[in-house]
Amino acid sequence: MIGLVEHAARHWNEMLRAHAGADPESLSPFDRHRTYVVVATTADVSRADYWVSSDALYHPTLTEPWHRHLGPWHDTTTLTEPARSLLTAARFCADGAWMSEATGVFAAESLDGVQRQALALVDAAEQNAAVMREEEART
Repeated sequence: MIGLVEHAARHWNEMLRAHAGADPESLSPFDRHRTYVVVATTADVSRADYWVSSDALYHPTLTEPWHRHLGPWHDTTTLTEPARSLLTAARFCADGAWMSEATGVFAAESLDGVQRQALALVDAAEQNAAVMREEEART
C-alpha cells in the first residue's frame, strides 16, 4: 500500500511541476496554490485516486508520502493568518472538486466556475499579503 500511495503522491507532484514548469520552492505560495487549483480542477481522476488518498485516514503511516510530495505545494508558513486562510479555502475548493469528480458523487457539470472562485480566493490572499507588506513598510 505504501508503494501505491508513494506512486500517487509522486504523480500529483509531477502533474503540478509540469503545469507550473518549476519546482514548488521556486514559486510564491500564491503561484503554488494557483497551480494546485488548476491541476486539481482539470486532472483526469478516478475512484482509485480517491481511494488511495483517503486510505491515509485509516493508516497514518500513509500520510508521509503525501506530506513529502505535496507539502511544499501547500506551504503557507511565511504568510499572515488571513492570507493562509484564503489559500486554505482555495485548496479545499480544489480538493472537493477533484474528490467529487473522482467519486462521481455530486459531480459538477463543469468545474470552470469552481476553478474561477478558488483562483479568486488565491488572488484575495495575494492582495491581503501585499496590503500587509505595505502597512509594515510604512511603520
